[in-house]
Amino acid sequence: MDKEKELQAIIEKQQDKINQYKARLGDIITAYKGLGKEKEALEASLKALNTRPKVKKHATPKGKKENATDSEKQKEEDGQLSKSLTEIKTLSESLTTLSEEKSRLEASYQADRKRLLLERDELEVTVKELSEKLLWERQERGTEQSNYERMIKRWEEAEIEWRRLAASQEERIRSLESRVALLSDSLAAQHALHQRDHGAMQALKERMAELALERVSLYANKPVPREEPPIAEEKEEVKGTVTLPPELAAFTLSSDEKSTESSNKDDKPNEETKVADSTELLEIKNKPLIQEISLLQEKVKDLTIRLHQEEENHRRTEQNTAEIVRLEKEHWERCLAATTSEFRVKTSQLEGEMLRQRQRSLALLDEKDAEITRLRASLEIGATKSGIMLALADGAAGREGRIGGPPLLHHAHEAARLEVELREVRAERRILENQLHDARKEIAFLEEEKKTEVNLLQAEVDRLKRCQSREGAHLEYLKNVVLSYLLTTRESRRCHMLSAIAAVLRFTPEECNRVSKLHKFST
Repeated sequence: MDKEKELQAIIEKQQDKINQYKARLGDIITAYKGLGKEKEALEASLKALNTRPKVKKHATPKGKKENATDSEKQKEEDGQLSKSLTEIKTLSESLTTLSEEKSRLEASYQADRKRLLLERDELEVTVKELSEKLLWERQERGTEQSNYERMIKRWEEAEIEWRRLAASQEERIRSLESRVALLSDSLAAQHALHQRDHGAMQALKERMAELALERVSLYANKPVPREEPPIAEEKEEVKGTVTLPPELAAFTLSSDEKSTESSNKDDKPNEETKVADSTELLEIKNKPLIQEISLLQEKVKDLTIRLHQEEENHRRTEQNTAEIVRLEKEHWERCLAATTSEFRVKTSQLEGEMLRQRQRSLALLDEKDAEITRLRASLEIGATKSGIMLALADGAAGREGRIGGPPLLHHAHEAARLEVELREVRAERRILENQLHDARKEIAFLEEEKKTEVNLLQAEVDRLKRCQSREGAHLEYLKNVVLSYLLTTRESRRCHMLSAIAAVLRFTPEECNRVSKLHKFST
């Protein structure tokens, strides 16, 4: 398909050249015929001038020869008069031919002048249209520039908003992580306390079971008199075995009370009652802690759910932003491609039009130069013979002399005026070429500006693509934090930046301590 188009274009160019050659050949044939007519007229005039007989002076006859020579003189005068009339007729025909050729040349000149004026008007209209198109294109580029600026501003605002949201989310995540850590520590402490209380309660239950077994065995056996030392030893054993927590220290009995109560008959049931009371007190004491632990666990669960929701919203926002950026990029790429193709088509059309106009102007100038050369040659030939022709015309008939002289002078004036107008046409052609050159420079400058804007937008799109994922956002945030750390000189801000870097990179406590120690040592 491309080859067929190229061949069609080549055929059209060759057809245009053939038409130009045909027109020029017709003009050359017409000019050649006119020159042939002028040559024939001039040859006839020269022949008539060269064959003009000289008037001989005869001596005055005397006597008897006067009557014989009168008739001969009359005959000679009649012949000379007929020859003079023939020469005058020939010269008149030559002058008529020259006048016709002059009229034809003048008509051709007037037609060429009108055609050149029309072409100049067409070129002026074309230049005006091109100027209007260029102005319109500049306005369009200005509109596109403002649209680009607004879009970049919107992107910057979206980026600032995104950074602000990311920073707030990071700060919120850090605060939630710190609260979760505090809650974990509190839960660990509560769990340890619960385990300790549980161990104490288990020990008390075991001791109660042992005491119950001993009581059963005591009731089953025969009652024996009790002695103080074994009871004291047993109490000491119970005291050494069961170590109550500090909360139950108020409920312990002194050794005097134990010694007084050991004599009672119901010593073992009182001890069981005390142990049961202590267990109930422990359960009552630990109940608020258990409730607080359950509340904290619910809070941790709620915070975890909210964290997941915030992450999902942030991810959805990033996806929407990426989709908007992609759509805007595709839209502006399509606009750029359409504008570029339109510029190329217009530029090729203008170049083709100017090239054709230049070819026509050069062909016309060549034709006019050849015509001027031909006219100068004919004027030189006419100038060499003008004296003889004017003298002969004045001697024969004043009217023909008056007709023959001035047309040649008028022809010279017309040729000079034609040359002046050709100079004006050349000057206008140079002006049009300069305007075309300026238009090409302007188009190149606009294309360079558009290319720069496209590169900036591509860099912005690449940067936004890098920020689409969470890792990219973290990297972007880390880059900004490190850059701020390297550029700042305030110690408080550097410490804050170190904390942010440690939070993003998830430093361990040992690494944080090492960095803080090194920072303190360097300061």
